Amino acid sequence: GGSTLPENAFVFCGHQGYQFLFFHLGEGPDPEIHHYLDGDGEFKVVAPAFSDWLVQAVRDEFPDVPANEPDGA
Repeated sequence: GGSTLPENAFVFCGHQGYQFLFFHLGEGPDPEIHHYLDGDGEFKVVAPAFSDWLVQAVRDEFPDVPANEPDGA
């Protein structure tokens, strides 16, 4: 058997029913992101925060767009 998805999990991305990404509701405004792949039997943290995951997902999808890092101003 594999891991059981927690009741407070919010699945926001899936692929063909055998893998998905989720975060735990109630972990604040920028929760860590977990990944499940059927057959692994466990959830893995793939990003420390949703915002980090989202930035990396955009960079992966659009590698030719230069990063616009905040200048702190």
